[in-house]
Amino acid sequence: NINQLGETELNNQNDNINKALLVIDIQEDATGKTAKRPYKNSQELISNVNLVIESSEKKGITVIYIKHEINSNFLNKIVMRNRFIKGTQGSEIDSRIKIVNNYIYSKDKGNAFSNPKLDSFLKQNHINEVFIVGLDATACVYRTSIGAIDKGYKSIVLEDAIVTSNMSKMPKILEKYENEGILLTTIQKFKQNK
Repeated sequence: NINQLGETELNNQNDNINKALLVIDIQEDATGKTAKRPYKNSQELISNVNLVIESSEKKGITVIYIKHEINSNFLNKIVMRNRFIKGTQGSEIDSRIKIVNNYIYSKDKGNAFSNPKLDSFLKQNHINEVFIVGLDATACVYRTSIGAIDKGYKSIVLEDAIVTSNMSKMPKILEKYENEGILLTTIQKFKQNK
């Protein structure tokens, strides 16, 4: 049984000012025009994430965009197959993602909290709960979710707004999330709660 975030936990939305949505790594090199091997369900992911962004905006939840960017050097180009190189079109947020502000943080590791500016921003804005969407469920989404918990944040992943390259593994991935204390919810439940 996957731990589903209960209705009562999400109903207490009076303090949305203390919540943020982290949009993880939905970039041109992963889902967009420059992607050499785009995720198969990129359009569905982007549509779902845009619904969550719109809902977050209505609720007053701060939207934060996370980009994976690495320096252009020989080793990085080989390891990352010339993807996510800082300053290239491929490192930019996918053009289909709704951008509602300029809260964009770069990282060069799986955990978005490896960029201390993200944690500082959240603390300065008294945010104590993060909703997480994006990719990849086995890597950056997972590591950021754990990073959020390690930093003292409540970490909630929208299970129908994340992807991995092999979606048949998603049930086991979500079970791992549950075992690590990461809460799960759905877009529908997220949207229904005020």
